[in-house]
Order: sequence, then C-alpha cells, then structure tokens
Amino acid sequence: MGDTASTDGRIVSTFGYGNRDFSWLHGLVALTGVTCVVDIRASTKSRWSSDWREDNLRERLGGMGVEYVTIPEFGHVKEDLEPRNVQAGILRIKEIQNPQHILLLCAEKDERRCSRGTAGVAIARLFGSQVRTVS
Repeated sequence: MGDTASTDGRIVSTFGYGNRDFSWLHGLVALTGVTCVVDIRASTKSRWSSDWREDNLRERLGGMGVEYVTIPEFGHVKEDLEPRNVQAGILRIKEIQNPQHILLLCAEKDERRCSRGTAGVAIARLFGSQVRTVS
C-alpha cells in the first residue's frame, strides 16, 4: 500500500475495487486517514454490487466523516481522457472541502486499464505531490 505526501502534507492515492466489497474501502480509509473519496467512474451505478452505488458510498463514507464526491470527467478509459476533461476535473478537485488525503476510486482494479492514473498525476501536480496506487 502506498501514498505520497506533498510538500504541504497532502496525499493522493488511487484504488480500484474490482470484485471486492466495501469492507476493503472501509479498512483502507480507516487505516490511512483518507479525508475525501473522489469517485471517477463515468457511471456511479454499480452493476455488480450495491456496495459501490453512489448513494451507498455517500452514506457509508459520510458516516465515517469522509467527504465523497463524484467527478465523472475523469471517468473514461485511459486513451479517451481528453485534456478538457482533465481541466474540468481539476476545477472540481479545487472545490473539495478537505483535500488532505484524496483517494481516487474506480471499478477497474488494474490501473493500466483505467484513467485514474492519468487523473491522479494531474491532481498530484496540482498539490505538488506524487500519486500512488493502493490495491
């Protein structure tokens, strides 16, 4: 498990849940002190498990004191992530209330097949940090 702090202490991590249930995310948040989960899926309606539906995530994470936001501008396959979508997503990141430790969430477990790596790099640049994958 890895994450990297910026010069001002901010951390950017990514997590793809794959076929795992919410307990994985719960443990990760509790262990690492995530302050905001940014859901970058193009659609926040999970076909596989109700654990990953937007309303359930918002409720469960809120109960843990963790901010939950959706930024679908980042939610496209890696090759299709357009610069304008990255810029739109970055503008939304700047609106986050407590960006001390942001965790980018996506369904795809393999970051090489997901846009969260590209999105994470853009966010890390904004904060002057690096991005790390947690799986």
